[in-house]
Amino acid sequence: MEDLERHLRDLSDIRSIMERSSTFPSLSGLSGVSVGVVGLLGAALGGWLLGPESWNGALTGASYTAAATSEEAGPWWLSFFFIITISMSLSCAMTFSVRRARMLGADLWTPATKRLIGALAVPLALGGIWCVAVAWHGAPQLIPASMLVFYGLALMHAGVYAVPEIRWLGGLQAALGVVAAFWTGGGLLLWAAGFGVLHIVYGALMVKRYGR
Repeated sequence: MEDLERHLRDLSDIRSIMERSSTFPSLSGLSGVSVGVVGLLGAALGGWLLGPESWNGALTGASYTAAATSEEAGPWWLSFFFIITISMSLSCAMTFSVRRARMLGADLWTPATKRLIGALAVPLALGGIWCVAVAWHGAPQLIPASMLVFYGLALMHAGVYAVPEIRWLGGLQAALGVVAAFWTGGGLLLWAAGFGVLHIVYGALMVKRYGR
């Protein structure tokens, strides 16, 4: 009987080690909240640049073109907007993840981390190329939808190496993207809901559930 209990404990320990080695342990709920706040600030900036149509669901391709050619914004604003928003989001996520790893005494750069980054990188890179192609062909109103769909797919793909809630977040992001593809006039509103509000809700749930 004692041998059986010892074997069961050994199997439990082995399973725990395998789970820790195959999943990313340091993803912080606070990183989700911070990314959401950055998303809402980015949406507010985008709304100011695009004009009142941003908030009444009447955005068109002409709205983006007019903003890009305005004296206040200039033709660089769209690229600058996306680059700054994404860079700040990644910085916040990394800062809180490193902080959590140190609190747990865990190694941040593990095989699971590498797999997670790889899983995120491919859909995000393809999504970036797709957004460039969409803008190149004169349909910038589809960029918010494209970003949400590809970002959602990236999260669902990467969720295999992280907590399961990531996949739910990704699915909701992709669903909002599909809606935005048909309701292009409300693209920025849906982008703010996905990249902003959903991240804050997800982060708050993560803090409550896992204490992070």
